[in-house]
Amino acid sequence: AQFRLLMVLRFIHPDGVSMSRAADALDIRPPSLTEIVRSAPDLFLRSADDADRRQVILRASPEGRRRLDGALPEMAAHAVSLRNALGADAWDTFICGADSLFDVIQKGSS
Repeated sequence: AQFRLLMVLRFIHPDGVSMSRAADALDIRPPSLTEIVRSAPDLFLRSADDADRRQVILRASPEGRRRLDGALPEMAAHAVSLRNALGADAWDTFICGADSLFDVIQKGSS
């Protein structure tokens, strides 16, 4: 769950996002998101929204970005292995499906 949240914060909402919108992007309940954030205080930064002090804005911390960036090369290597195992046609189908899912998630969090 921490990895998914870091991916959302790094690539979909790099400037930060409200806790409620982050929960929506992950399709989890806000209390579950709060537990994820509290369980790894070194990975996430919380601050009050300048426009609405009642809202909490969530960002990846420098440590969270560092860890995510360090994991991405290994993820890429796994993707290459998966592509080789699936073959080109099945890989293309998989990627098209993932792109469609990403579009739905991104529209839902906008």
